[in-house]
Amino acid sequence: NNLGVALRILGRDREALVEFRYALRLAPDSAAVRANVGVAFFEAGEREQGMRHLRRAIELKPDPPQARFALGVVLLGLWRADDAREQYRILRGLDPALAATLGGALLTGW
Repeated sequence: NNLGVALRILGRDREALVEFRYALRLAPDSAAVRANVGVAFFEAGEREQGMRHLRRAIELKPDPPQARFALGVVLLGLWRADDAREQYRILRGLDPALAATLGGALLTGW
């Protein structure tokens, strides 16, 4: 998982995705790994896959705001503004600053 994060920071998204998939095999019920896999899929242009993994991360651990924020961004990328608004509403109670960022994206249409 950490190697995948480092590769993503370096902009090596496809390599990061390989590492995240490996981490997922080792820890399929890790919300953090699922969230990282979801973001990596999104950044690789595979938004539906990203959404699926982010939703699973939230099922596993609903309170961390980063997965909800990432899911909101993915939903906006899929033109699903109503679903993104739902993540915004939940996020407002978890992390108002992240919610404001997502809200700005909702207002501008991204």
